[in-house]
Amino acid sequence: MSEQAVNPDQAPVSADNRLAGADSSCLDPQAIARLRELDPQGRQGVVERVLRAYEASLANHLVDIVRAGDGGGPQLLARTVHTLKSSSAAVGALALAQRCAEIEQLARVEGRMPEPAVLQALVAQGRAVRAAVADMLAE
Repeated sequence: MSEQAVNPDQAPVSADNRLAGADSSCLDPQAIARLRELDPQGRQGVVERVLRAYEASLANHLVDIVRAGDGGGPQLLARTVHTLKSSSAAVGALALAQRCAEIEQLARVEGRMPEPAVLQALVAQGRAVRAAVADMLAE
């Protein structure tokens, strides 16, 4: 697993990423509705700002997950997935948040790294969520 595999400069969200299974179903509509309630008229651009911030942080977290898998260890992984878990839940990426919780348990409590395939699946799921967010922002 290499950092370049998820570096946002090397692997931008594209139509290819969307064809790989990304769609708006990655995001819980109720969570998006709760965000919209914070700015019902849309004048403050709350939803867009939150999604843009999440999209940028998600890209960074995916790089950190790869770094952890490439020798950064369980502490880096635990910190990264802990943060990603919370922000993903806030924007409605509930399946990603759940996967992060499971990996955090393994890394933080048990002090060990998951199998490489588990990290690869997490990165793939993160890419799908990132593509879904990009689609929402493009609307």
